[in-house]
Amino acid sequence: MATLAFKELEHQQQQDLLKQTKLIAVLRASSVNEAIEKGEALVESGISCLELTFTIPEAEKVIRHFSTYENLIVGAGTVMNIQQAQLAVAAGAQFLISPGYVDELVHYAQERNVLYIPGVLTPSEVTKAYNQGLTLLKLFPASQFGPSYLKGLRDPFPDINFIPTGGISDQNAKDWLDAGAVAIGLGGGMTKGTLSEIRENVLKVKKAIQ
Repeated sequence: MATLAFKELEHQQQQDLLKQTKLIAVLRASSVNEAIEKGEALVESGISCLELTFTIPEAEKVIRHFSTYENLIVGAGTVMNIQQAQLAVAAGAQFLISPGYVDELVHYAQERNVLYIPGVLTPSEVTKAYNQGLTLLKLFPASQFGPSYLKGLRDPFPDINFIPTGGISDQNAKDWLDAGAVAIGLGGGMTKGTLSEIRENVLKVKKAIQ
């Protein structure tokens, strides 16, 4: 299973795999069935990394469904506390992402050797994460500042890898990668709409970053 293979890798190797994917589809939905339908449309369109958020009711069921897929990296997003982290890991989540920095999740992930990617925005938050040994961070909300802000962060933090998320679409995806992002997280810009629209969105984004 892809889950086991990913978890057996060193964290640097896990980061390298996420970097190779370039795209992380951030999936939100109002039900388990909707999430599975949209997730399958994303995978069929060539997405190899899914972030299934805990804004989905019973998100752990969706995580468990996709954790059985071969060659698919599955993570849990909008993880806010230990309880959600435990549900996610038990369901097969290969990494955990939160919108902000959560101390208890840092320690939980380190104790269990699970990749944790906290959300950061300011230099102070980046420094705090770095001092805890975290070198892969989610820049959120990215759209409020733009690629030039990422370039500004890269200079004082050359050892940090950033995944900007929030407000990214086919129109600006390449700009973020050119600014130094190791990968980009796309939510509504790729995962909203009908199943056919989602497939079309994926093709647009993949073409834009080629």
